[in-house]
Parts: sequence; structure tokens; C-alpha cells
Amino acid sequence: MSTPHEREPLTDPGTRRRSWSAPAQAAVGCGAGCGLLVLLEAVVLWVIIAVAFGSAASPDLTLTADLPESVRVGQTFPLRIVVINHGTRAVTLQSLVARQNLLRLVRLSNPRPVPIRSSMDVVGARMWPYAATIPAGGRWIAEFTAEARRAGTLSGGLEAQAGILPSPIAYEPVVIRAAPAPDRRR
Repeated sequence: MSTPHEREPLTDPGTRRRSWSAPAQAAVGCGAGCGLLVLLEAVVLWVIIAVAFGSAASPDLTLTADLPESVRVGQTFPLRIVVINHGTRAVTLQSLVARQNLLRLVRLSNPRPVPIRSSMDVVGARMWPYAATIPAGGRWIAEFTAEARRAGTLSGGLEAQAGILPSPIAYEPVVIRAAPAPDRRR
């Protein structure tokens, strides 16, 4: 007979006896799975917060918008976007983004170069996805066909987004002076 503090000898010296019951093993497995899910949720939440609040203009990227001095409502004009990488490493341009305040005033179409997928409307903006590598000291140029929707001084924002985290962003406020459409009643 053995006392409670003594171990029973193994019946087969080549095998180990299970020390945990099947329900205990299942509980540990479920607990470990739940722990991994909580960790994954924390990482996803961190990424969302970093993207939402950490997206600031990058000193390494600049965006300029070239457009005519003035345009007429209803007539198309070229809107040329130049993104320059002032950094010491190449960056991959992920997307061009037009803010909703610009899109309400100006219609943008026919992007060149053609994006890798169709444009997407995201919260308060339209995004054209690209995968363009801009070398250190290099530039990337895109052009849209634009059309003013109304007369006046129209302003809104354009962004170039590169990388994932931290996400370098180049932002450019765009101001368009649009004259009324010609009176066709004459």
C-alpha cells in the first residue's frame, strides 16, 4: 500500500501516465484559446487607434496639386497631383484620397495612372488604391479629369498615403476658383 505522498509506479516504463483528466485538458485549451483571442483583439484595437489617431503629415512626403488658375463650372480641366519622397528610403504609395469636402464641389474622374482597383468610398472620403514605389528623392505623378460643380472659391483636401504603420501622409488643401458656366441663352 502506498501513502498519499508516494507515487504509484508506472505500469509500463515506456509510457507516461496522464496527469490531467480530459475535462481539465479541455478547460485549459479553451482558456488558452480565449487568451489568444483577447490578445488578437488588443492588437487589432491598437492598429485601429494608431491609424485613426496616428495619421499625421509626414515631413518626408509632400503632395502638390497643379491646376489652372481659374475654371468654368461644367467644363473639365486637368488636376495634376505630384507626390515627392524627400526621405532617405523608398516608400510605397498605397492610395490617393480626396476628402468629401472636395468631392462635394469637384467631380474627379479618369485617374491616370489607372489605380490597381476601383475607387472606394470610405468614411468622408474617396480612395484610389495604388502600389507605386517612390524612390528616395523621387516623385510620382497622377492626373485626374476634374469638373467644378458650382461657381466660387472651392476648397477641399487631397492626401497621399504610403506605408502601413506609422502611415506617412502628405496632405494638400486644394483651392479652385470656378466661374459660372457661360450663359447659353444668347
